[in-house]
Amino acid sequence: MEMDRSWMYCSRSNIVFKGVKNFLNFAFNNGSSSGMILCPCRHCGNGICRTRDDVEAHLLWRGFKPGYYHWTTHGETSFKNDIGSHSLIANDVNDDMEGLLNDAFRFESNTTDE
Repeated sequence: MEMDRSWMYCSRSNIVFKGVKNFLNFAFNNGSSSGMILCPCRHCGNGICRTRDDVEAHLLWRGFKPGYYHWTTHGETSFKNDIGSHSLIANDVNDDMEGLLNDAFRFESNTTDE
């Protein structure tokens, strides 16, 4: 399956929201057991089974665990790594977490940078 997965590590982008939805559709169609999958977020690291809603929340808040481009844990059997040709990959998925949360939940922080 050839698919651009650079969105997995981009921050503050509608493409991330769409990509997470696409990942969830794939994972729950191909790697689900009893309506749950292993959560690939940075915290769970494919070690804890969770519901679709929980996995979605974890991925949007925490991001994917580093380097999880080949979704073998979620039913993928073949993979072509075309990620090297994309320059959208962020080095740090948390580089603008506050902005992502502001966009998602429409609130503004009262903190100031000093």
